[in-house]
Amino acid sequence: MERGFIGRRPEIQEGVRVLKGFSEKYGLLIHGPAGIGKSCLAGKLIERCPDKALIVLHGELKASDLVRKLRDLFDRQGIASGLDVLKAENLELDEKIKALFRPSGGLHEQPTILYCDDFEQNLIRRGDEHHLTPAARDLLIPLLTALDWAEGKTNLIITSRYPFVLERDGVNLPKAKLQEISLMSVRKADVKKAG
Repeated sequence: MERGFIGRRPEIQEGVRVLKGFSEKYGLLIHGPAGIGKSCLAGKLIERCPDKALIVLHGELKASDLVRKLRDLFDRQGIASGLDVLKAENLELDEKIKALFRPSGGLHEQPTILYCDDFEQNLIRRGDEHHLTPAARDLLIPLLTALDWAEGKTNLIITSRYPFVLERDGVNLPKAKLQEISLMSVRKADVKKAG
């Protein structure tokens, strides 16, 4: 596992800067070919934020999975504001997600990293671009819309083989809200330098 980490210091520094709130963006999109170390890099970055809870969403994004994991987190930590939002019958799911990022919504009280691993399972290729499946789109739009409302207390990390387009009101949300880290294979010169 460590071997994939030779020569990755700049990527680690860039990711830590985002997760610690020293960037204009509060989320990361780590993309690159299979087997290049995307999940390993995400793991190293998460290790550097021990004060934040972790919610892992693997593969296909499902609303029920996200809601269950958020409910478990808030229940475990005794965060009534987060539980109240999730129980609110008068709110649609996208409104609940956005409400959680507001100062009174739970994710301010419990800093969290939402980690979407193997995200390419949520993508559809159209020409030269990748777009989201409708289900993933419905979850990611409110997450990306509200991400900066948590003022860096809560972050989003996505690992994917491919970058993707998600337009809302003329804005490509991943480009606007997520710091991109594109991983390529490590060159021999980087290995020698790190050794």
